Amino acid sequence: MTLLSPCDYHVVREYLRAVDANVLFAYSVVNHDIEGKIFVDDCHTPTVFYIVHPYGMALLLGNTEQKEFNNVLKNYLSNHLNQRTRPEWLQVYPRTWEVTLNELLNKQLCFDNVNQHAISVLERLNFEFSSEKYYLQKETIDLEGNTLQRTDKSLYEKISGSVIPSRFWNNYSDFERFGVGFSLVDTKGTPLSTAFCSFIYDGQLELGIETDPRYLGKGYAYVVCSALIDYCLGNKLIPVWACSSLNSGSQKLAQKLGFSIIRKRPYYQLPNS
Repeated sequence: MTLLSPCDYHVVREYLRAVDANVLFAYSVVNHDIEGKIFVDDCHTPTVFYIVHPYGMALLLGNTEQKEFNNVLKNYLSNHLNQRTRPEWLQVYPRTWEVTLNELLNKQLCFDNVNQHAISVLERLNFEFSSEKYYLQKETIDLEGNTLQRTDKSLYEKISGSVIPSRFWNNYSDFERFGVGFSLVDTKGTPLSTAFCSFIYDGQLELGIETDPRYLGKGYAYVVCSALIDYCLGNKLIPVWACSSLNSGSQKLAQKLGFSIIRKRPYYQLPNS
């Protein structure tokens, strides 16, 4: 596994076009929207790509039969040499990689549940948006004196949690130029919930959402997501949603917003120890 020079990331696009699942995070790395990494089997004539977004999402793509690459990959995934300092969530294409990884990792795989010390094989859901369903189901939520507003620099810097804009964009300048977000804020200007563009490519905008745990269950996530979806519809963008099958809250919210599951794919949760 050799690092590909960022000036050569364009060679990956041909391979990405064949992927039949939502991998906008990989495009964000390839298009230099964020500073990720791409490992390959050979820098001059690559046929295998391991794309890592700094948030931790990864995509293994290409030729499954490069034995030398696969041997190094096995150590990387198992983290025997401590190459990874944090978890990763790995998707693969083509699906023959599933067979290859089963052979490489064998008893290291843990199916259908999260094991912090093993590689967990879980399920990722891709959704399809229906504007008709969205408008038919659209709700009005009591904001309880809070205010909905576009996510500006001040809010960008205040938002805390796991799924936040600063973990998906290099800086606010890039977010302001290429992305967008909407936040529900209280009277003190504190963000309670934010929906934002985590990835955008080819007319598709993937939603990221973060809500202050103290305000869960109030419908605030619905409010900010609805604002972002309205922005998409007004700008001829397709809203995109994906989540783990273990995230029942995300699934329920997606369905309330007019999304339906269209695809299920396994993914590998890689521990950092």
